[in-house]
Order: sequence, then structure tokens, then C-alpha cells
Amino acid sequence: MLVDSNASTILYYVLLRADGERECSLFRNPSANMLLYSEVDRKLIKKAKIFHYGSIGLIDEQCKASYLAALSFAKTCDCILSYDPKLRLELWPSAEAARKGIMSIWNLADVIKISKDEITHLIDAGDPCDDDDGEVRGLNVEPVDTTGVGDAFVSGILYYIASDPSIFKDEKRLRKALYFARVCGAIMVTKRGAISALPTKDDVLQYKMQ
Repeated sequence: MLVDSNASTILYYVLLRADGERECSLFRNPSANMLLYSEVDRKLIKKAKIFHYGSIGLIDEQCKASYLAALSFAKTCDCILSYDPKLRLELWPSAEAARKGIMSIWNLADVIKISKDEITHLIDAGDPCDDDDGEVRGLNVEPVDTTGVGDAFVSGILYYIASDPSIFKDEKRLRKALYFARVCGAIMVTKRGAISALPTKDDVLQYKMQ
């Protein structure tokens, strides 16, 4: 962990609505994640199987160079690159700047987690889900809190990929991994909290047995 006395920890507030959906506010100017400079821990990256990243680090020029350096180094280390763009238009100078920034590192990724709304904005080409080839449908649960559900899903699929990167070549095993990830998200959405509601592996296996 790096500490900078001149920067604050980023604050992320979530207002939970009655239907389980949320409204978010982010306070980050200036915050520690904008002041990375060249503090890239290459030794840590070398140990990783997966390098998971978003796009918010591209917004501020102060940390963009370090961000891209970390991505490039992870690629040379044969890490699997996992990309969750997390489109936050209010943080970017404009919608077009967000689109260009997010798409600028799109092709580096081996795995991309993105919502229907996000990809519709980015590609501007109608409904990207019209073609359901390869679609894996979600599970029916009663939502309580949607905060962190995408992160739970990604955690589940990355757990499988880290255990066996070859699943990309086997549709049956890939679908099994996606089911595991869907259960992670399904459990998460039925509880309150972004961290406390994250399921363990045992939670997922117990759910699958029901």
C-alpha cells in the first residue's frame, strides 16, 4: 500500500432506492488514485495471473502514463487482462472523451465485463444484444441491493479463469464458469452491502446444490 500525505482516499457514496437500484456519488478531486505518477509495482504484477483494470485512471493525465505502463508491463508478463470500463460520464470532460478513452485500451483486454447500457453508448450501434449467440441468461432472484453485483460476477468468472485459463477453448467449461459467476451475482443482489454481501466459494457451492 502506498500513502500520499497530499491526497485523500476516494469516497464513493451509494443511495439505495426502494427497488434495489442505486444512485451513486463519487468524490475524487484530488484523490490518491489520481496521483500515481510512476509508482508501478512491477514485482507485484509479475506474480499475478490476472491484471484487472478499469478506465477511470485514464481521465487524469497525472496518472494516465503510469496506468498505461502498468497495462503494458502486465501484457509482457502474460497476465490475463480483465477490463471493467465502469462508464462514469460525470467524471469525464465529455461523453465523447469518455468513449475515446475507454475504447483506447479496449483491444488490450482478454476479458471485458460491460453492461448493455455501457456498450450501447460506446459503440453507438443499436441494441448489442439482438444476437443472442453465446448468451447465458441470469438467475431469477428478489433484488435487495444491486451495489457490487457486477463485481461479484467478475470475481466469480476470474476465479475460474485463474484456476484454468484454458476454459476459453471449451464452451462447456466456460458455461460452467459463467454459471458460477451468475450465482455469485445472484447471492450478492439478495443482501445489503458492497463488501459484506460478497459470497464465499462455499456460499456459491451451497446455492448450486439447492
